[in-house]
Amino acid sequence: MILGNAKDVYNELYQWVALAIFACIVLVPAVQSLTAQAAVVTASGREQRFAVLRLLGVSAQQITRMTVAETALYSLIGIAAGLFGYACLLPALTYVEFQGEQIRIHEVLLPWWGYLAVAGVLLVIAVGSAWFAMQRVRIDPLGVAKRAVPAAVRGWQAVIGVGLAVITLLALRSVELTPEMGMSLGILMPAIVMIAVVYLIAPFAVQLSAKVVALLPGSARYVAVQRVAANPKLAWRRVAVSAFLGWIIGFLVASPIGDSATCYRGFRYLGDGQYQHPI
Repeated sequence: MILGNAKDVYNELYQWVALAIFACIVLVPAVQSLTAQAAVVTASGREQRFAVLRLLGVSAQQITRMTVAETALYSLIGIAAGLFGYACLLPALTYVEFQGEQIRIHEVLLPWWGYLAVAGVLLVIAVGSAWFAMQRVRIDPLGVAKRAVPAAVRGWQAVIGVGLAVITLLALRSVELTPEMGMSLGILMPAIVMIAVVYLIAPFAVQLSAKVVALLPGSARYVAVQRVAANPKLAWRRVAVSAFLGWIIGFLVASPIGDSATCYRGFRYLGDGQYQHPI
């Protein structure tokens, strides 16, 4: 069965590569948030040890470097465990069907440098998130890890987020795009909107909603929403994973669904720019 010329095959494969890149972008905020929270919890749980080190003359910067190094070590252990689990699950993937055919092991394997790149990116995200998280923690010789009072979310941040999403949408509508560019930007635009919502719009919406609810009667409700309004970014991070899942499901539902019986794998070149799938 002839599927089409080389351009059609390229466009189909290009779409799946763009979707894979988009999936990686979605994972970055979750990894960053998880690592940052883990670093803060580590500092809070070991405050007595850190306080003793401060009494012995160890500076706060040295404690921060120790915590970051410990985070890096745990990250390497986690990466190794993840790669081991990935290798163990490879045979099971051969029983999964995708586009009408079972997945082959060589289709889910990366070159050696791909594994090093993934491990390096995860390690950089983990170390960077731990370092930034430790900047928000102060450890004194009294054995108490004190967090700095978080700054309120400003309205201009939400305005920037909305403006970024609107400008992106208007730019895409006003420019004539090739099919390849349209496919790529169709994946990139939701990613930009997602980042704007996660980092700029959603925390401000949570803070504004908490202030509105605080006007309602009830002391228990007032105390609860005041805690949310005091640190809306932290409150949003606790539910951001659910928001991500809902956003991804909505994106998939709204996306056009192709013909599942058409499979663009196992191409064989026939000449004159024609490809055939061996059946």
